Amino acid sequence: MKKPLARLLMTILLLVLVLSQVSALQLPLPLNPPLIDIPKLTPPTTKIDPPVNNDPPVKINPPVQINPINPGIKPLNPPIVIPPTTKISPPDIKPLDPGLKPLSPPLKKDPPVEPPKIPTVPGGGTNQGKPSTSIPSTGKFVTTEGPLFLMYRGDLTKGYEMFTPLDLLVDGEYYIPLISNAMHKVGEVKLTVQNGIVIASPLVSSGVTLSKDFMTFFPDIAGVKTINTSKLKKENIPFGVPVDVGIRFNTDPKVLLYVNCAIKYKTNLAGITPFSLENPEYLERMYALIALMD
Repeated sequence: MKKPLARLLMTILLLVLVLSQVSALQLPLPLNPPLIDIPKLTPPTTKIDPPVNNDPPVKINPPVQINPINPGIKPLNPPIVIPPTTKISPPDIKPLDPGLKPLSPPLKKDPPVEPPKIPTVPGGGTNQGKPSTSIPSTGKFVTTEGPLFLMYRGDLTKGYEMFTPLDLLVDGEYYIPLISNAMHKVGEVKLTVQNGIVIASPLVSSGVTLSKDFMTFFPDIAGVKTINTSKLKKENIPFGVPVDVGIRFNTDPKVLLYVNCAIKYKTNLAGITPFSLENPEYLERMYALIALMD
């Protein structure tokens, strides 16, 4: 079968080659070319047996044989043996010897702070904090209104001298009442504060005479050594003279004004008004001034 097919293909190939040569040489082709006798193909009668493959079949991915683990092999590291739980007995704690004293003494509690005492004029309430000095019909000295020195420092006086707490950071004009022996209001002190500079001027009623003028400032109540004006001559600041209180007395803006002048007046003068340490308005002003103290 293969040989006739090969012959046929060769014949066709030769024919194509001849035609291409004739076309190239431009030769005339015969109008009636002879017919080529093409042999007929007959199927072969021989029976072809399929090839016999004697090779053994090839197995793809054969299973791997796994040998069982030898139970006789011991691990390299011996297993960890957890010891049994040990019972711990509590320590033998002996009670403290009551005769032993502590290393450090117990802390002492601070004693309660008592509020300042407010002395009263005889016959006008209780005698708590009553000054020992006698009260004349008219006062002999005047101070600016405020708390009594006696309320804080009984070692300084037994009388009715007052002081006025101030905050010199607050500029302005202040009119502070002048009180005579805690009995009468006899006038005022005009206090002008500007950038720490203070000027004080007394304003008294007609017929009132002031003498032995004295004015100074204290940094705080604890540092006051005396209020006796005869012992404070170097600290005296005359009325009407500007003073830088912070520089003069080496203090912060919160200070205590202390004015003490001798006075003469009659109680029937116009502008003289009674004064009482138990007056609610005075008490309100006084506690507002106490809040300014260091």
